[in-house]
Amino acid sequence: IKPENKYGLAATVNEGKIIQAWNWSYANIEKNLTKLAEQGFTTIQVSPPNELKMPTKGVKVCEPAVGGIAPNGWWMFYQPAGFQLNESTDNALGTKAEFVQMCEKAHDLGLKIIVDAVINHMGTDDDHVGKYTNDSLDPMDHVNPRAALFEKELLDAKAFHSPWVDMTYKENYWDGWSDYDIEEDLTQNCTSGLPDLATETQLVQDTIYDYFVELVEAGADGFRFDAAKHIELPTDDGNRSDFWPNVLNGAQSATSNELFFYGEILNGCGTDIGNYTRYMSITDNFYSDAVLMAANNSNPSGLANSRYNKGAAANKNVLWVESHDTYMGESGSGGMRNTSGVSDDKIIKAWAMVGSRADATSLFFARPAYNMGDASSNTTYKSKPVAEVNKFKNYFAGQGEYLSCDGSIAYNERGTSGVVLVNAHGTNTSVNVKANKMANGTYKDAITGSTFTVSNGRITGNIGNTGVAVVYNPSSNPTPDPTVTPTQAPTQAPTQAPTQAPTQAP
Repeated sequence: IKPENKYGLAATVNEGKIIQAWNWSYANIEKNLTKLAEQGFTTIQVSPPNELKMPTKGVKVCEPAVGGIAPNGWWMFYQPAGFQLNESTDNALGTKAEFVQMCEKAHDLGLKIIVDAVINHMGTDDDHVGKYTNDSLDPMDHVNPRAALFEKELLDAKAFHSPWVDMTYKENYWDGWSDYDIEEDLTQNCTSGLPDLATETQLVQDTIYDYFVELVEAGADGFRFDAAKHIELPTDDGNRSDFWPNVLNGAQSATSNELFFYGEILNGCGTDIGNYTRYMSITDNFYSDAVLMAANNSNPSGLANSRYNKGAAANKNVLWVESHDTYMGESGSGGMRNTSGVSDDKIIKAWAMVGSRADATSLFFARPAYNMGDASSNTTYKSKPVAEVNKFKNYFAGQGEYLSCDGSIAYNERGTSGVVLVNAHGTNTSVNVKANKMANGTYKDAITGSTFTVSNGRITGNIGNTGVAVVYNPSSNPTPDPTVTPTQAPTQAPTQAPTQAPTQAP
């Protein structure tokens, strides 16, 4: 029995919005489920729910680095000790029983749950990322001892890529690398010293398959694959494997519900993006970073950019304003390597454009609290502009888009009866911009309640003190435009952004 969709949420993960409840415990997510539904988020992404190499309960999310090492806990979630739902009481997220209860309560409200799945590697034998206790080339000398409690079979089989060598991020052909060079470095070597699983082997594939089935049976509706580009593809030249079709087809067969899959593909990956999108959606960090940089720099044409940089179809892209990696300064491009200092009002303006895009999936990162397990102390995800952009996106599912800018205003028209407008230069302002698709009529701004008019080919009205207006009449059905196609903005971002390799675990 499907729950009543009283919050107007999208029917699928792909059509709706994801909130990344990064580091939130299952109990704290459960406490906030109603608010998240009211905000128009269809899906909640939880942090990796498996057994970890270290306790996280009572640990801070982040502190300033000391001696080059960050004495914090966030990265611990990306160092598995076992591939099963956590039952250890020292984990800040909670136990399997709490995960199951959270999923049940979410489903009752029409919400979906996807999990961050770390399946490329296991945790190291030291306390910090990037601090190696020895220089042995034997990967078994670097696996965290706690893994023996949960994955003895993997350890007995020495199911890791050998030798233990750090990857150097050979990603792009224009740097002079061949297919083999790129594939060997990205899929056979180690990310920040993390022992790299031999994902081409049946044993590793069976282990991850069993983990995914456990998650699906516990209530998960999909997965975000951490470090996806570091696992071989069937189309790779020298180091191919059938990991993705075997594991994902197996996980899908475990449920009658359609699972949502998306992979973390940061920067270059040395292969046609279609080799990934046949199995999953992918992250376009170039586009996402560029839009936030445009908002931060008060650049309306950059905000109105519509080009996806990696060549994937719109419905195969997962976009964000910021991610946990960019917030922690671990990755990024186009000048947005660390986004933690970007103000909330700039985040909202970027979200207005990213979150209103047609077909693509958008993820909102809830900036973390002080302690692991606590719900976000930053309230931006609870704000009215974020909620109204989310509801607008849900309402216009299946309708076309037209992105453009006029003066200081970047805007996205959906169908012929809705538009999101952003004042890149400030907040309160009068608007008089070209109507490319909007039909004549009178509309309301869902944020302020003020009236907007479309007449004689112009959209006129006033943007309020958030700098964003969400203009439509949700009491009526959205009006489609059968002729509309996604349109490039006047000023395009570069087709590729400068590559920056992460310095720590993803």
